[in-house]
Amino acid sequence: MRELLKGARIAVKTCMGVRLGESVLVVTDPP
Repeated sequence: MRELLKGARIAVKTCMGVRLGESVLVVTDPP
């Protein structure tokens, strides 16, 4: 059960990281 929570937390962190990365790319990428 603890491993499942750890995996879910990592998945959420990864998802948020990807979203932040995409936002940065959109902002820094010239149109």
